Amino acid sequence: SKAVIKESVKKIVYLVTESEEMANEVLSDEVIINDMSCYRSAAEHFKMRCFNWHIPLYEYAMRELYTLVNLCESGYPLYRIQEAMDNVCANLH
Repeated sequence: SKAVIKESVKKIVYLVTESEEMANEVLSDEVIINDMSCYRSAAEHFKMRCFNWHIPLYEYAMRELYTLVNLCESGYPLYRIQEAMDNVCANLH
């Protein structure tokens, strides 16, 4: 499930950024969080739609949450982040 989580996060980031260069930045940077409401909403959506990290099988998903911080801090709108999650995670469960 770790590989599935990593691959799903990568797909979400590519959908949001629409650029390989930006996606690679988002996937590798670790920035300071300022936009807490974007991050909280994105993380909650990720938990509900993609991987609930309270379930032991998906605990690894918590390690990928920094990418949501990076997307929020890069100025991508929340609705676009959530839309990408809906698209990528629709077929997971």
